[in-house]
Amino acid sequence: MSISDAAAVNAANASKTAEMVEILAELVCICPRFFRPQINDFCAVMVNLAREASIDDNLRQIALEWLVSLAEAKPALARKAQPTGLGMSFSRATFETCFAMLLEVGPLSSSPASRASPASRASCTMLAG
Repeated sequence: MSISDAAAVNAANASKTAEMVEILAELVCICPRFFRPQINDFCAVMVNLAREASIDDNLRQIALEWLVSLAEAKPALARKAQPTGLGMSFSRATFETCFAMLLEVGPLSSSPASRASPASRASCTMLAG
């Protein structure tokens, strides 16, 4: 995986990429040490996927889930990670990505429940459970 992989994801292969990233998100919960040898590269790819506004929102959310899952499963490893090519720590890159995604809000309606997309409601349910 290279950092430019994030920009290469398009509509034609987004679903397969999302499936792969979802498997990696499950794996990071079960065995975070698997990623240790290449942690900086994996972190960089996931940050870039989550930041890329031109790709599918589901894929972006799963990439962010991978980052958060790593921080939960192996905080020491996450603290030491320096995502390749980003010039910042894992925690800074993850926080910036989270807040950037939070700021991507579309037109607001009067009902708070109608503001959240079905995907974001599902991810909140997954995180709460």
